[in-house]
Amino acid sequence: NWNEEWERSYSPVEISEDCRVRAPFHPALEETRYELVISPRMSFGTAHHETTRLVMLRMLEAEWSGRKVLDLGCGTGQIADRFPAGQFIWTGTDLCRAMMDQARAKGRYHSLKIMNIDRQRYPFPSASFNAVIASGVLEFTRNLKSVLRNIARIHRPGGWLAFSVEKPARSVGFEIYDN
Repeated sequence: NWNEEWERSYSPVEISEDCRVRAPFHPALEETRYELVISPRMSFGTAHHETTRLVMLRMLEAEWSGRKVLDLGCGTGQIADRFPAGQFIWTGTDLCRAMMDQARAKGRYHSLKIMNIDRQRYPFPSASFNAVIASGVLEFTRNLKSVLRNIARIHRPGGWLAFSVEKPARSVGFEIYDN
């Protein structure tokens, strides 16, 4: 059982002095402002990947209480797990119903929708989110420009877009934009 073997080798991660990530089978961490507990069962992004760590550091620096966050490709809810309950108003989207059922069971998301990120128009009003997170999903899109247009439309001015990209098998043509 490769997953069982992997879980045994899962070690706690220190994101910062104030934030540490551990699995339920690790002892509680004392003197930590944010202790995030992630069950590594089907979780992608258990804080060992550098981009996940950098996004967490960046978000911990900001004042986000009560802000609306869209988690594109939310999977089992691994990103929302990393923040204190009630800090954000989370909306999650994914294609996999089984993974979204796990996210729903955690109770972090205000709303969850089955959605393909390649759809022509996202089912959200313009300027409805303070932040959009796309962790490990943009490399699977067929039309990156369309996805970015959708994100720009639903994104509030001055908001954040946080994304990570694994090593895609094909070029997806990423470019850096100022705004």
